[in-house]
Amino acid sequence: MKIVFFEDEKVLNLEPLTINRPVFDLRYGSNSLLERMYQFFPKSSILLWVRESIKNLTSEFYPLKNVNQITDDNLIWLNARVIWNRDSIEKVISKPSQKYTSGKNLIAANLNLNQSNTWLENKKNDAKVHPVVECGGEIDCKIIEYLWDLIDLIPEAVKETKSDFKNNVKYENVHFNESLGQVILCENVQIEPFCYLEGPLFIGKSTTIKSNSKISNSVIGPHCKIGGEVSGTIIQGFTNKSHYGFLGDSFVGEWVNLGAGTTNSNLKNNYKEVSMIINNQLINSNKLFLGSFIGDHTKTAIGTMLNTGTNIGIGCNVLSQSFPSRNILSFSIINNKQIKKASLKEFIEVAKKAKLRRNKLLLEEEKKYFNYIYNSM
Repeated sequence: MKIVFFEDEKVLNLEPLTINRPVFDLRYGSNSLLERMYQFFPKSSILLWVRESIKNLTSEFYPLKNVNQITDDNLIWLNARVIWNRDSIEKVISKPSQKYTSGKNLIAANLNLNQSNTWLENKKNDAKVHPVVECGGEIDCKIIEYLWDLIDLIPEAVKETKSDFKNNVKYENVHFNESLGQVILCENVQIEPFCYLEGPLFIGKSTTIKSNSKISNSVIGPHCKIGGEVSGTIIQGFTNKSHYGFLGDSFVGEWVNLGAGTTNSNLKNNYKEVSMIINNQLINSNKLFLGSFIGDHTKTAIGTMLNTGTNIGIGCNVLSQSFPSRNILSFSIINNKQIKKASLKEFIEVAKKAKLRRNKLLLEEEKKYFNYIYNSM
C-alpha cells in the first residue's frame, strides 16, 4: 500500500503561498502539512502528486520521493488540503474501490493502479473529475479552502505540537501568558528582554524575537527575526520583520522582509466582512478580521501601510507612503501610484543573496520556475 498525497484543482485558492510551493508545504504549527502526515505513515510510504507546472520543482525539494509517479496496485489518495486524523484515514483504507467527498471536494479515494490511471487520464480534460468508483459517502473533516482557514486553526495546530519542542532556557524580563494556550519555543530561539508572549504560540528553530515585542496567537517558522506586534498570523519561515509595526491576521511566506514601521489593517472601520481577491476572484472571507497574505521574496519599504484584505504575490517590492492596491501581482514594483514589472535578472540576484544570508542556495529548479511564473504573467 502506498499513500498518494495530492494537490487538487483548488490549489491556487491558497495563493500567494502556493504560487511557488506545493500545497502540502504550507505550515501547520511545528510542521508542514506533509510532515504532519508522518505521524500516520512511514515517510517511505508517501508519494506526492502535484500540478504539472510544479512537478520538477517539487522533485528537487523532495529528491527521495516519487513525484507524479505511481506503480503500486494499492493506492490511497489523500487530498493535501485536509487536516487528516487517524479515524478518517482508517475509514478510507478499509474500503477498496471507493471515493470520499466533503461537499464538492474529492478528499480521498482507495484505488487500484488501473482505476488511478483512468482517473488521472480523465483529469487531463477536466481537473474537477472524480474517479469512477462507488462513493463511500462524505467524511467530516477540516479542509483548507483559503489561507484564512489555516489561520483559524492556529490554536489547534499549536495544541497538537509535541511537548518535547519546549526548551529550558530562562529568559530575562520576558512575560509568558499561557492562559489561552501554550507558548512553545524550539531550540536556539532568542527572546530579547521586555517581550510579551501570549499563547497559543509556536516559535520555530533559531528565530529571534526582538525587544519590546508583543506576539500572540501565532505560528512563526524557523530562522525569522520578528519585532513589533504580531497577532493571529502564520509566518512560513526565513522572514524578517525586525522592527516596530503591526502584523495581524495574516499569512506570510519565506524570504520576506518587512521594513520598519510596516503595518497592516485587519479590521474595516465599518465592521463589514473583509473580502480579498484570490485567484482572480473577489472572495468574501466572512471574517471581520483579516490582514494580508504576502508571497515569498516580497519586500516592503519603511512606513508601508497595507489595507485590510491585501494579497501580495511573490517577488514584489512595495514602496508606498499611502495604501497600495489590495491586489498586487507577482514581480510588481509599487512606487507610490506607479506600478512596473520587476527585472527577473535582478530578482534572481537578490533572491540568491537573501538565501545565502541563511546559508541556503537558490536551486536551479527554483530559478526555472520563477522564470516560468514571470513569463506567464
